Amino acid sequence: MALDEPTETDNIITAGGIEFVYSKTDEPYINDSIIDFEDSYMGKGFTVKNASSNCC
Repeated sequence: MALDEPTETDNIITAGGIEFVYSKTDEPYINDSIIDFEDSYMGKGFTVKNASSNCC
């Protein structure tokens, strides 16, 4: 995950007021995934939990 500017070949979705940009080639891997921000004593950051069997 990184900060980037979208290109014309990217998909953009908005959730919770935040725009997410992803490559169309990555779509099968992130469909049905859950993106969450965790802030705990172990650190903070985004996590991606894949709820689909399409991954790897």
